[in-house]
Amino acid sequence: MDIQIISLNSPLFHEFSELARKEWPKDFDIDIKNFRENLTPLIIQDDQKKVLGGCFVSNCIVNETSAAKHESVIERIKTQGYKNISYVVIAKKNRNKGIGKFLLQEVIEKYPRLWLSSFPKTAPFYEKLGFKIISDIKDGELIMATKP
Repeated sequence: MDIQIISLNSPLFHEFSELARKEWPKDFDIDIKNFRENLTPLIIQDDQKKVLGGCFVSNCIVNETSAAKHESVIERIKTQGYKNISYVVIAKKNRNKGIGKFLLQEVIEKYPRLWLSSFPKTAPFYEKLGFKIISDIKDGELIMATKP
């Protein structure tokens, strides 16, 4: 498997976008439009160069709904140099095979100070990768961050 940073104009970005739109049909295109200049897309490919998934890393808050719910926590970690990781997605047929874990381990190695918004049911996955819960649950969502 290979992880690479790609351009938003790349054909590989189109493949990643199709996966993400299936998971977030309402939010994905709006967030891409609003935050385009601030996003660094990373994808994971198999040996045949098929896109298996990906994520974004950014200096800004991509999900404004999360920002409003957790404003004080997010502002605090932003001042400490943390980057936001968002739209983490692996194609459904490739889940539970260690691909998401591999992707995030590589992203954490490249960007050791990361934060994300998560649902309580997915928090244990992120905790195994070193993320810690740093907020209360608000409207079914919480904030997690790495500790470099």
